[in-house]
Amino acid sequence: MGYLREMTDLTPEEWELLCSRMGNVMVRVAHLVLKVVALFLAVAAVVCAVVAYWDKLSTLGTWKRDKMQKKVYSDEYEDFQE
Repeated sequence: MGYLREMTDLTPEEWELLCSRMGNVMVRVAHLVLKVVALFLAVAAVVCAVVAYWDKLSTLGTWKRDKMQKKVYSDEYEDFQE
């Protein structure tokens, strides 16, 4: 960064202040980037888990649907059993 300092009219104190502020901005940007990467990795993990257990999830959904249909049909034909 020495060549940039030579191109400006900043005093050494102003230059140090500018560098410290730029450092803070870069740290904030790095934290934001890491949070976005962590979010994408978490979403990818959820997608992978759904894909890996899709057969078990679909079996669970089918079981629940069958259970609900039995309840509906049993309530519907209750009076015909007499």
